[in-house]
Amino acid sequence: MQRCYHCDDQVPHGTDFTSTIRGERAVFCCTGCQAAAMFIEDAGLANFYAHREQAQAATLRPAENKFEIYNDRDIAAPFVTQQDNQQTAIVYISDLYCPACVWLASEILQSRFDSIDVAANSGTRRLNVTWPRGSAGLGDLLRCLSRVGFEPQPVIAGQTSDQEREDYRSAIKRLVVACSFGMQAMMLA
Repeated sequence: MQRCYHCDDQVPHGTDFTSTIRGERAVFCCTGCQAAAMFIEDAGLANFYAHREQAQAATLRPAENKFEIYNDRDIAAPFVTQQDNQQTAIVYISDLYCPACVWLASEILQSRFDSIDVAANSGTRRLNVTWPRGSAGLGDLLRCLSRVGFEPQPVIAGQTSDQEREDYRSAIKRLVVACSFGMQAMMLA
């Protein structure tokens, strides 16, 4: 089993993506990893891989335990609404832009937890998650989403999170800049 020089994933059988990095033959899983490694090599930054290997040896991992606190009922209470035998929570994900992300977030939760219902909206970047009481904690759901690369934040119903406010301000700034340059372009035309 060969591992990709750049991302350390398994190299699929039947592929042949190779290059020379630091004078050695390197095998890649795809053209994207090959291109990234060649860019790093051409920029004279091949020492990146030495640092990356040291970090892997130290087994650095993202802090998945930061979501464990939300499994405590008292802490999760402002974020979780109880109704009959169901609980509902709203989760904000700032990177939830496209239908593929919405699908991934919904599918990962539905594949990991039984009887879960996920309503996702890429416009508001929110997931409305409903699951049976006692089957999982809010922290378990958040940790599951973080493992696929999202940065989930629970939101109190009827309120906006700090990240939502920051994303809104950033969008307004981009709109103002785009409008001002658009007006200048129209004046020149």
